[in-house]
Amino acid sequence: MSNIALPLEMLDGIMDQLDHTQTHGIWAWDIEAREMVLVILAVLAMLGDNPMQSELGCPIEQFMSPVWRIKGLNPHQDTPVEVLHVILLGFMKYFWHDAISRLTDTQKAELQVRLALFNVSGLGIPPLAGQTLVQYAGSLTGHDFCAISQAALFVLYDLVPCECFEAFLALSSLVPLVWQPSIVNIEEHLVHVTLSFL
Repeated sequence: MSNIALPLEMLDGIMDQLDHTQTHGIWAWDIEAREMVLVILAVLAMLGDNPMQSELGCPIEQFMSPVWRIKGLNPHQDTPVEVLHVILLGFMKYFWHDAISRLTDTQKAELQVRLALFNVSGLGIPPLAGQTLVQYAGSLTGHDFCAISQAALFVLYDLVPCECFEAFLALSSLVPLVWQPSIVNIEEHLVHVTLSFL
C-alpha cells in the first residue's frame, strides 16, 4: 500500500491478484476439517465514502477504473449508500447552510431561539444548541444534522422561501426511511421512499 498513490491506482494492482485468485483460487489449511481447502474469493460489495463511490462507479471512467474488472460486481448496485456522508453530511448539510445564508440577522436570532426551545423529549437527543447550529452552520457534525433533520420543519417554516421549505420537507421525510438497519418489507419500504420525494 502507498500513502502517495490514489485509491484507484492501488486498486489496479490489487485487481491482478484478485483476478488470479478468482480464477485459480487459494489453497489454505482448514483447521477444523484438518485438510487443505480451495478458497475462491467473491466480491459482494465495495465500500467507500461518497466521493470514492462516485469515482468507482463513474461511467466516464468505466474504461480506466479497475473496479469494472471485478467479476460479478456492478459498482452501481454493489456500493451501498452511506447515510452519514450522502444524506446528513451531503444534502442536509448543504441545504441547512443555504437556509442559514438566506436569513437576516433578526431571522437568525429567531431561529436560534426556536432551536433552543424545540422539544426534543421524544427524540432521544439532548436539547439543541441553537446558537451553535446557526452560527457554525457550515462546520457541524453528522449528529448535528441528524437533529436538524428532525427539527428543521418546525423551526424554518416561515423563515425560508417555500421552495427551500419543501426541500426540507422531502429531506425530513427521507431521513428516517433511509436510516433503517434492516427492512422487513422491501416493497412497502420502496413505496414510502418514493412517496417522500413527491
